[in-house]
Amino acid sequence: MTGYSDYQLLEAVQKIAAELPMLLPDKDAGILEEKLKIILVDANKPDRVSEIVTDALKIISDYPPVRNELKAHLIRTIGLGSETRLGMFFEPTPGIGGATKPGKIMVVCPVDPSHYITQLRVKGQRCPQHNVELVPEDTILPDNLS
Repeated sequence: MTGYSDYQLLEAVQKIAAELPMLLPDKDAGILEEKLKIILVDANKPDRVSEIVTDALKIISDYPPVRNELKAHLIRTIGLGSETRLGMFFEPTPGIGGATKPGKIMVVCPVDPSHYITQLRVKGQRCPQHNVELVPEDTILPDNLS
């Protein structure tokens, strides 16, 4: 893969825009949501997609949790690609050492663990339906042990 297309990046930005309340404090989420709404208004115009994606990535780069989730989303859904386009906005993590794979922590909704399970991305991640903080999957007892 030579890189992410403008349309792949646009789709990822739109997906992440819907998750802002789970990634940022309410005030920051509202500010970024308004900025993205203004930028994405012409997203259905093919001749503007490249410009829209560039503008959206510039704004997202100011919000590390959103920037990191966008990058993780692209890797999860599309795979590793050339980060040429993303590299304009993302910097490597400071310090020395190579890349390491983080442990995969699965979290669930404590109200109803069967309806929402996801990988932990940010501290304080919330269930979109119940608006409660998600808990590690292994802390929930199965129904027959409660």
